[in-house]
Amino acid sequence: MLTVSRAMQGLGAAMIMSVNTSIAKLVFPRRHLGKGVGINATVVALSAVSGPSIAAGILSLADWPWLFAINIPVGILTFLMGWRFLPDNPTHIEGRRFNIGDAMLIVAVLTLCSALFSDLN
Repeated sequence: MLTVSRAMQGLGAAMIMSVNTSIAKLVFPRRHLGKGVGINATVVALSAVSGPSIAAGILSLADWPWLFAINIPVGILTFLMGWRFLPDNPTHIEGRRFNIGDAMLIVAVLTLCSALFSDLN
């Protein structure tokens, strides 16, 4: 259960990290895009630095399942705030579509890179 929970947490983090710059591009005007990306990078860095201390604080007060349970109210709050404050997704504009060919190309490249790096170890 712990392994599956951690894998799901990692998958969710990877999905969020892959769209951070795109969200900054939607939220900030063009002239402030650098500021938006900088704020995003600062939040990511502060999260990485403070995460172990927060986890240690949670573990000093509760058992390990609370490391995952604490994400439920945080996730719900984040979802509601995103729903309320983030702009609509422009990919729903008429004429824009998901490009299957490009997606397959990136999957192939990442698979090859993964195979290469696994052989190096």
